[in-house]
Amino acid sequence: MRLSSFLLFRDPLVRGSRRSKNAESRIKRIEETMAKLNARKASIESELGDPAVYSDAEKVKGLMLDQAYVAKELEQLESEWLELQC
Repeated sequence: MRLSSFLLFRDPLVRGSRRSKNAESRIKRIEETMAKLNARKASIESELGDPAVYSDAEKVKGLMLDQAYVAKELEQLESEWLELQC
């Protein structure tokens, strides 16, 4: 491989253009899902910030479970997103 070809391959803009359409599609779906999960996370945090919600133990328990689920999903999606960026 000539040096100029090697340098082009290492250029992130060129390398990114070589990414498969499947990977690009998956990245887009991940980003959309992450946006929805971040909105849900904000909603949960807002509800948990309301002192009145703590009068209903079942509601608090449900919100806490939802919060844990959303955090785990976000972590997994962020890891996959980062892997696909390479």
